[in-house]
Amino acid sequence: MVQKRTVEWGHYVFGIMLFGMAFLVPDTAETEEIALRNTAILMDLSVTSGAVDVRVEDVPLFDPAAPITASQTLDTQFPINQAFHSGDNTMTFRVRFTPSSDPVVVPSLKVAIGAYTGVSWPSIGENRPLVSDFELKPVLTPEGRYLVEVKERHSEQEVLQAGELTHISGDGLPESWNTYQLRLKVALPLSEFAWQQGQILSATPDTEQSLRGEYQRLFHILSQKDSALYRQALWPFLSNMSAAQGLDTETYTAMSLDPVIGPQSDYDPVPYSAVGSHLELFGEGRLAALVPIPLKFRHREWGDEATLFIYFWKDQTGQWQIIH
Repeated sequence: MVQKRTVEWGHYVFGIMLFGMAFLVPDTAETEEIALRNTAILMDLSVTSGAVDVRVEDVPLFDPAAPITASQTLDTQFPINQAFHSGDNTMTFRVRFTPSSDPVVVPSLKVAIGAYTGVSWPSIGENRPLVSDFELKPVLTPEGRYLVEVKERHSEQEVLQAGELTHISGDGLPESWNTYQLRLKVALPLSEFAWQQGQILSATPDTEQSLRGEYQRLFHILSQKDSALYRQALWPFLSNMSAAQGLDTETYTAMSLDPVIGPQSDYDPVPYSAVGSHLELFGEGRLAALVPIPLKFRHREWGDEATLFIYFWKDQTGQWQIIH
């Protein structure tokens, strides 16, 4: 293994990462039935010569420290059940494009979202029911300037509905950051987010100092690679994640966390350091994280680094809680 890779896994990391929290189903008749009774909300995403930060309820789907970036074309697919709760949800796409000197490379962002039921996913771009299918790309106007053009189709499914994509911030120029909003109504039996009942936080030095203590305590537990300890510490988070995929919590944890932080894994904890990390607020001010998140493990042979994306919130008694 010559090339160093970065592995990321956590609350809103799906599909493309080695240990992403994907809609994973073991090959057994029993769990096959579970998968058939459940539906995955799938998102196909293709970005060319640009960058995009995708959020649901103002929580990043990916690394909060950096958007997904591609100098040419990156095509991928994610199951995103865990990002939603039942009812109305708000999804945002913050995007900008980079001019390319290669005439073959045409900057664009293409997104397709729809609910899908089955034991295996359709291929990226394969024809399937969709509720939102849109493309953003720079186009030359008659005035000789480039603006971002939106082409979209939206529809309804029994368990998922989408509204129109709307431009909510930015000047519309391709090289600037522009944010687009998509409202979705989810009729799946997904859990409510406890953190949405938390306190509104302030980005103060006291909040940051307190949060640093929470991350350090959690890292101490994770670094022991004791499955009973980290199951206990992460239980509400793991319970919500597993329920969103129709799996029991133990099965889900064994499939997603144990390969990285379990006692038999080939990953070792990277010595804790929050130097260079800073406090950022998410979830409309109810979630907090140190960014970059200092929960890292490194493969002892390949050098891969795995980061667990955990956010914190404060309940109404003032106690820090792990996102769930």
